[in-house]
Amino acid sequence: MKRLSVFLASVSLATTLSAQDPFADMDRIFQMQLKQMQMMQQQMDRMFRNFEQNLNVPVAGKMPILVHSSGVLSSGFVDKGDKYELQIKVNDLKNSKVKITTDNGMLTVEVTENKKIEKSHGNYGKIISYTNSNSVQSFTLPPDADPASIKAEQKDNVITVYVAKKAPAKVIPIQKSDSNSTKK
Repeated sequence: MKRLSVFLASVSLATTLSAQDPFADMDRIFQMQLKQMQMMQQQMDRMFRNFEQNLNVPVAGKMPILVHSSGVLSSGFVDKGDKYELQIKVNDLKNSKVKITTDNGMLTVEVTENKKIEKSHGNYGKIISYTNSNSVQSFTLPPDADPASIKAEQKDNVITVYVAKKAPAKVIPIQKSDSNSTKK
């Protein structure tokens, strides 16, 4: 009973405060919510930092490789002087179908994997399971890349995409002619 009376007293005090200055209460509530949102933002930032640290596998002297759950790995385009090179590692390339497309300055790599697994289980006979997975990864083509020159090759479980660079802009000299001179 004593707790109930204390609660009712605090409620009546809160209603008297609100009746006197409702905006002060609203400001206090807003400040509390703002503080909670800032704490949530800090937690999300920590979570994403941890997530990125767990996904990035350092490679000596190169960009970190981003590991995707589908087993598709890539570090992005590497400048090789006259061309760009993109290496994509696929876990099981022999059971995968790879499709590479370009559109509007983007190179998209789609890997579809279809597996059929057969296992014998003694008295239960043969169990057949099917797994299908699909992974799509898009890369922004460098500004001086020539999309018409894209070539790809496969070696083991690595697909290498080659993109030639566009020829640099050519400066065309302007020949001057003297229009003021007249022949006499």
